[in-house]
Amino acid sequence: MGRRLDLNAIQLQNFGGIDDLGRFLHAFVRMSGFSRVKTIGIVRDAEGSELGAFNIVRGALEYTSLPVPSATGQLAG
Repeated sequence: MGRRLDLNAIQLQNFGGIDDLGRFLHAFVRMSGFSRVKTIGIVRDAEGSELGAFNIVRGALEYTSLPVPSATGQLAG
Protein backbone atom coordinates (compact mmCIF):
# COMPACT_ATOMS: atom_id res chain seq x y z
CA MET A 1 0.00 0.00 0.00
CA GLY A 2 1.00 3.54 -0.51
CA ARG A 3 3.25 2.84 -3.49
CA ARG A 4 3.54 5.68 -5.90
CA LEU A 5 2.49 4.79 -9.43
CA ASP A 6 4.23 6.24 -12.45
CA LEU A 7 1.07 7.45 -14.17
CA ASN A 8 3.10 9.02 -16.96
CA ALA A 9 3.61 5.52 -18.31
CA ILE A 10 -0.13 4.84 -18.69
CA GLN A 11 -2.25 5.79 -21.68
CA LEU A 12 -6.02 5.31 -21.73
CA GLN A 13 -7.83 4.73 -25.03
CA ASN A 14 -11.55 4.64 -25.70
CA PHE A 15 -12.24 1.92 -28.25
CA GLY A 16 -15.89 2.86 -28.67
CA GLY A 17 -18.47 0.12 -28.23
CA ILE A 18 -17.68 -3.56 -27.79
CA ASP A 19 -18.38 -4.15 -31.48
CA ASP A 20 -15.50 -1.76 -32.24
CA LEU A 21 -12.85 -3.48 -30.10
CA GLY A 22 -11.47 -5.76 -32.83
CA ARG A 23 -11.14 -2.90 -35.32
CA PHE A 24 -9.56 -0.67 -32.67
CA LEU A 25 -6.96 -3.30 -31.71
CA HIS A 26 -6.25 -4.04 -35.37
CA ALA A 27 -5.39 -0.36 -35.93
CA PHE A 28 -3.68 0.03 -32.53
CA VAL A 29 -1.05 -2.65 -33.16
CA ARG A 30 -0.15 -0.91 -36.43
CA MET A 31 0.34 2.53 -34.86
CA SER A 32 3.75 4.13 -34.70
CA GLY A 33 5.35 3.33 -31.36
CA PHE A 34 3.35 0.16 -30.68
CA SER A 35 6.62 -1.76 -30.33
CA ARG A 36 7.18 0.11 -27.04
CA VAL A 37 3.87 -1.09 -25.56
CA LYS A 38 4.51 -3.51 -22.69
CA THR A 39 0.99 -4.27 -21.47
CA ILE A 40 -2.55 -3.88 -22.76
CA GLY A 41 -5.45 -4.02 -20.33
CA ILE A 42 -9.03 -4.18 -21.55
CA VAL A 43 -11.80 -3.11 -19.19
CA ARG A 44 -15.47 -3.41 -20.04
CA ASP A 45 -18.75 -4.23 -18.37
CA ALA A 46 -20.11 -7.76 -18.60
CA GLU A 47 -23.58 -6.70 -19.76
CA GLY A 48 -25.17 -9.71 -18.05
CA SER A 49 -22.63 -12.44 -18.75
CA GLU A 50 -18.99 -12.34 -17.68
CA LEU A 51 -18.19 -15.34 -19.87
CA GLY A 52 -19.91 -13.79 -22.89
CA ALA A 53 -18.03 -10.52 -22.39
CA PHE A 54 -14.74 -12.40 -22.05
CA ASN A 55 -15.40 -14.36 -25.24
CA ILE A 56 -15.96 -11.12 -27.17
CA VAL A 57 -12.66 -9.73 -25.86
CA ARG A 58 -10.96 -13.07 -26.62
CA GLY A 59 -12.24 -12.90 -30.20
CA ALA A 60 -10.94 -9.35 -30.64
CA LEU A 61 -7.50 -10.35 -29.34
CA GLU A 62 -7.39 -13.41 -31.61
CA TYR A 63 -8.47 -11.28 -34.59
CA THR A 64 -5.47 -9.05 -33.96
CA SER A 65 -3.08 -11.95 -33.23
CA LEU A 66 -2.46 -10.66 -29.70
CA PRO A 67 -1.93 -13.07 -26.79
CA VAL A 68 -5.19 -14.29 -25.22
CA PRO A 69 -5.50 -14.93 -21.47
CA SER A 70 -7.12 -18.19 -20.35
CA ALA A 71 -9.64 -16.40 -18.11
CA THR A 72 -10.73 -12.95 -16.94
CA GLY A 73 -8.25 -11.23 -14.65
CA GLN A 74 -5.34 -13.24 -16.08
CA LEU A 75 -2.28 -12.15 -18.03
CA ALA A 76 -1.20 -13.63 -21.34
CA GLY A 77 1.85 -13.43 -23.51
